[in-house]
Amino acid sequence: MKRGWIAVALLAVLLECKLALAQYLVPAQSVEQMPEPLPQSPSYVPPDAAGPAGAIANQPPAPLSLPSDSPTAWEDIPPPPRVLNRFFFGADYLRWWMKKDQHRDLLFTTNGITNPATNFGALGQSATVREFGGDEFSTGHLNGVRVTLGYVPETFYPIELSGFWVETGKTYARNSGGGGFPLVARSIFQIQPPITPPEVVFVTSFPDFAAGGWAVDGNTNFYSAEFNFLPNLYNTLDTNARTVDLQFGPRFVLMNESLDVLQFTGAISPQTLVNFGGNSFTQPHTIFASDNFFTRNAFYGGQFGCRTSFSLWHVNVQLKGNIAVGYTEQVVNISGRSTIVGPSITQTQFGGIQAVASNFGRVQREKITFIPEFAFNLEYPLFNSFRLYVGYHFLYWSSVVRPGEQFDRVVDVRQVPTDAAFQPNFVGSRPGNFFRRSSLWLHGLNLGAAFTF
Repeated sequence: MKRGWIAVALLAVLLECKLALAQYLVPAQSVEQMPEPLPQSPSYVPPDAAGPAGAIANQPPAPLSLPSDSPTAWEDIPPPPRVLNRFFFGADYLRWWMKKDQHRDLLFTTNGITNPATNFGALGQSATVREFGGDEFSTGHLNGVRVTLGYVPETFYPIELSGFWVETGKTYARNSGGGGFPLVARSIFQIQPPITPPEVVFVTSFPDFAAGGWAVDGNTNFYSAEFNFLPNLYNTLDTNARTVDLQFGPRFVLMNESLDVLQFTGAISPQTLVNFGGNSFTQPHTIFASDNFFTRNAFYGGQFGCRTSFSLWHVNVQLKGNIAVGYTEQVVNISGRSTIVGPSITQTQFGGIQAVASNFGRVQREKITFIPEFAFNLEYPLFNSFRLYVGYHFLYWSSVVRPGEQFDRVVDVRQVPTDAAFQPNFVGSRPGNFFRRSSLWLHGLNLGAAFTF
């Protein structure tokens, strides 16, 4: 019996050893390794998958599986969204006002109580009043347009090209009736030949002796062009949509102004003489004298500034401030001429009354100047790409030359062709070209529309 139990135990040990060898020993022949599968979405079902529909989809995802909406190796990644509204176009109507020109030394007078000896239009005489000049001269408001073009490149700062043009012109005139009423005269100070008092007048009209008139025509043209780079400093996409941009680039500003003064006198009495070129003429000869003053200011420089915008209720508020620094090329050009028209002679000579040989010609100088500028707009979007806006603009120019300030009321009448003391080819010391400078400001309203695409 004992031997039987020993035989059973030996048989069990042998069986267990056989199973262990079958589990841990490596087979002698080599097994070909299969490549690992590519990662794929858990919703992906191989073409040869077996089993009922939805069997794999119902299985829980593996711990290392990709999200279900990730593209697989066989799918194209979608391109980034296209950037819209790369171009900008805006147009404004401008209605501005500017600082008045000074005309202290251009003066026309009138007198309702005339006397050839005591009341002939000189200041200080009884009933003499100023009719034009002696103070500021206004050419009225300026009208113009502004055009702005913008572009947003993919790899650089946004750029902007903008320019505006405004102009104004006005004419003041006065003519006497056929009988020479009322008296109209032009007042100057005569230094040569010396007289006391030095104030004299060039009579335009005098009752029963001479008939005539005068006209003062002023014109202003103002241009500006700028090219700006607009790097963004701050930008939010919340409901207030705040943005802050720098702006810098070249700036050009040009202002051309002219002031032309014309007066004419015709003898209406046989006892009246009109003078021209050192000679005297009787009725019906008429003399004309014109003074032409022209100024040009051209600014060349660079500017730097900042602009910001934000939403307020249903409108966008835009603020802009910048300063331009550079040099201004300033030009003063003075010319004049006189003409006589009559049955016996028609002739023209150089020289008017306050534009004669002593201040004739073109004078040019340069000066370092600066132009600060401020503007704001209230913008209302009608559509995604179209909006209307209204705003205000202010500009200051530190130094300019203007035509009215170049007049000199002190005259050596030996240079005036319509004076009895005229001497041909004579050049005196006054009037002079003193190249007077002053500052300038412009401001006004703008109304415009903008389109992006």
